[in-house]
Amino acid sequence: MAGGPLKLWNAWATQILVLLSLTLQIVLLLFAGIRRRESSALLRFFLWLAYLLADSTAIYTLGHLSLSSVTRDHKLVAFWAPFLLLHLGGPDNITAYALQDNQLWLRHLQILVIQVLGAGYVVYKRLIVGGEKTILLLATVLMFMVGLVKYCERTFALKRGNFSSIRSYVKELPDSVINVDMDKTEAEITRKLINQIRNPQQPMVMWKVMEMELSLLYDILYTKAAVIHTWIGYLIRAMTPVAIVSSFLLFHFSDSKDGQNVVDITVTYILLGGALMMEMTSLLSALGSSWALAFLCAIPWSSLRHAVLCAGRWHRLRRAVVTLRQVVMAMTGGFLGRSRKWSGTIGQFNMLYFRAAQIHATNRRFGTLAKKLGCEDWWDSTCYSHSIKIPNTVKERAVKMVSKRAINTLGLLRHRWGELALDKKKYPKLVGDLEEWEGVDFHESIIIWHIATDLILRGRNRSSNDSAKKKEVERVRSIRAMSNYLMFLLVTRPDMVPGLPQNWLYQRTCDNLDKICKENRVQLISSGGRAHNIVFMVLMKLIRGNNNNSTTSYGLEQTNELAKILLGMKVSGKFDPSVPRLTYAHGIAKTVLDWKGEDQLKDADPVKVLLDLWTDFLIYAANRCNRESHAKKLNTGGEFISVVWLMVEHIYQTKEN
Repeated sequence: MAGGPLKLWNAWATQILVLLSLTLQIVLLLFAGIRRRESSALLRFFLWLAYLLADSTAIYTLGHLSLSSVTRDHKLVAFWAPFLLLHLGGPDNITAYALQDNQLWLRHLQILVIQVLGAGYVVYKRLIVGGEKTILLLATVLMFMVGLVKYCERTFALKRGNFSSIRSYVKELPDSVINVDMDKTEAEITRKLINQIRNPQQPMVMWKVMEMELSLLYDILYTKAAVIHTWIGYLIRAMTPVAIVSSFLLFHFSDSKDGQNVVDITVTYILLGGALMMEMTSLLSALGSSWALAFLCAIPWSSLRHAVLCAGRWHRLRRAVVTLRQVVMAMTGGFLGRSRKWSGTIGQFNMLYFRAAQIHATNRRFGTLAKKLGCEDWWDSTCYSHSIKIPNTVKERAVKMVSKRAINTLGLLRHRWGELALDKKKYPKLVGDLEEWEGVDFHESIIIWHIATDLILRGRNRSSNDSAKKKEVERVRSIRAMSNYLMFLLVTRPDMVPGLPQNWLYQRTCDNLDKICKENRVQLISSGGRAHNIVFMVLMKLIRGNNNNSTTSYGLEQTNELAKILLGMKVSGKFDPSVPRLTYAHGIAKTVLDWKGEDQLKDADPVKVLLDLWTDFLIYAANRCNRESHAKKLNTGGEFISVVWLMVEHIYQTKEN
């Protein structure tokens, strides 16, 4: 039995490897789009594995062809070398898996030179020196040129996938697409569109524009978009299918197949068919893309632009591509036809619920085991976080407040976090009372205000039929969403929170909360909190992703109960060094709850102040976050603060222009 597989491998290793290489390319083509939206860890793992195996398999197979003597009995194997170059070029919808892949483009260039020489050596040794007939040699040369061009294009796309390229796009003002030769009606329509983007009348319009920009940013950094939508890119996509069909016909009518192994002939047809399918997909996707519309609007020849756009030819092609995509969605249950749009969800992590849940022995034991295995952070973030749809109130408030923020010449906000929300001129007494509870560091401020927010909002989330109460419930929901989101970033994405990571502050606060929870264990359990099937929950998140908010219904009860306990705790003086963050949160909550409004604002509502405060925190975090951190997160779905960051950048660029 042991000799069976080994014998099979020795006889058919090359055939197995080239088919595996093609299979990996198809997997990448079909599943690369899952990175645009938050997906399960299991799917991302398989995509990552396919990405790594795709290059290594093609490289190994080329080396195997160069060194082995397999072509003595399988002469068609030499014809397969160019296909491996084509596979190394990869599909259009994925060039880099992580941002670091773009930074290593020189390494890819070095590999390109070596692999091209290797493939050339195989063709020369097996076909030219071997005296192969002209027809098969011509077919091989055609495929070799296709593979070389596609491999060079991928390397160039990796080089262009950086912020320098993006800045070059930004410098090209939207008005530049309005050519003097354009039809007056076309130009007027284009100007109206640009003005709508720059000065939207409705926040939701601005939001959709930012989501589009986030998608375009992903395209530039992680796909071939930067090189596809050029004259050369479109020419390559138009010529490669022609070259592959020509190669197919040359091979089909060549007598080089005579006397060859049936398996080798079948593999060759599969490689040709797979190459044609992938290149036709590339051509249709490129021509039907919204990038193509921008490209066509900018071409200098008005007659060509009129023939393609005004005559409706491009729009008919676009509709055909969309229809084909819808068919694919219907056949796959929507799995392979995922939208390019951002998912519109945000992560949630509530610190009080997380620590209150540890009163249950099951949760505590699994947490201890995860700590011993060295995966405590991953376990905590997976078990106690979830995702929710962003409330419209958050979107509208963010757009409104971003437009009012002053930005310096470096593109940074001029004010400190929370400074504009807690306006000393508008709320002199409140701001004066809160100054002594203010955190020093941004990370510390998030922790303090996150806990204080739960204390202030305890019991204020009840639903009501009254219209005024409904608005308050929506505000409370929005405040909790932003508070939990920034805490989610601090715990699971610390590199996206400005300032040096202060994990010890978070850990010390967790220890303080654990002590309080232990002292009030009976009260917390009686509040309705219960242990959930933590293993099942983790498995579901690995398979289906983090879009599961089932924990919020009963988690909120425990959160409110712990908030009640913290609000009632006795604090020795204004500062208790043993529990500093809890002391500050307690002081803030007491100050805000006791605030009756200023003399000129008798009906001032603390909820409205908190809404502005957390929106201000969000904008500050988005603006001060490292740009590379924004870019890195795009390959796993993107983050809400990245959209906010783009809004700030958009306003900054508009003001400069």
